[in-house]
Amino acid sequence: MIKLFFIFLFCFVFFISDAAAFQFNVDPPKLILNVKPGEKKSGYIRITNTSAKGATHIKAYSLDLIYLPDGSNDFVPLGSTPWSIGSWLKINPDEFDIPPGGEKTVRVQVDVPPEAKGGYYGVVFFENYSPYSAKKNQSTLTIGVRIGTIILVESADTAVYEARFDAVSVVKKDNNYQLQCAVQNLGNILIRPFGTAQISDDKNNVVQTNKINPNKEGIFPRTTRKLSMNCSGPLKEGRYLARVLLDYGADTLLGGQTSFNATANE
Repeated sequence: MIKLFFIFLFCFVFFISDAAAFQFNVDPPKLILNVKPGEKKSGYIRITNTSAKGATHIKAYSLDLIYLPDGSNDFVPLGSTPWSIGSWLKINPDEFDIPPGGEKTVRVQVDVPPEAKGGYYGVVFFENYSPYSAKKNQSTLTIGVRIGTIILVESADTAVYEARFDAVSVVKKDNNYQLQCAVQNLGNILIRPFGTAQISDDKNNVVQTNKINPNKEGIFPRTTRKLSMNCSGPLKEGRYLARVLLDYGADTLLGGQTSFNATANE
């Protein structure tokens, strides 16, 4: 009996002992191409077969990239997003074999149309399927492994950085307070806003300063993302003001504020 088992990997390699036939690495995990509208540009990705036992067969293809609410990556069919690289992207070669211990360099080329502006984003996946039998007389698994390289195509000459707060609020969660701010990207390029939130009491004394989005999670063009931050410590009962200041790549910072009441824990 043959079973199909698919393992998804991104930017790292998954190893199973005695299954060296499908071990491979992809480098780099991210490829940035700065291209002017109407121009072509290429980048290169190296795939290495880390197995010493057999050749690895690889198929390459591309998908659109999106962010889930928790900040993780997800992938959808080409053309699903306004920032899709779509038909501009060519992968050469898109199917090949790599001998044990060998490597293959793949060319990724984008042909940007003259009317394109801002940033466009996707992922190139490299996929391998291999049969794997743990022991004699047991079921055979066909194990699929795919590793991706994020592709960022941006034109600095046409980039528009614009953002705003849709909402800034403070809510109580588990006997602590959490600052939540919804940031809308009104521009045409990926932004990664980060900054600080200062919390002041009713006498304008700063009682806390906390970091917002220190990992610089991104917001795609024309989308909104909620960033949250837990207060670093308890607050006494009283009236407070939370001031938020974010750097998102523009010449000016994005600022917002909200007031709230802290109450005694039950």
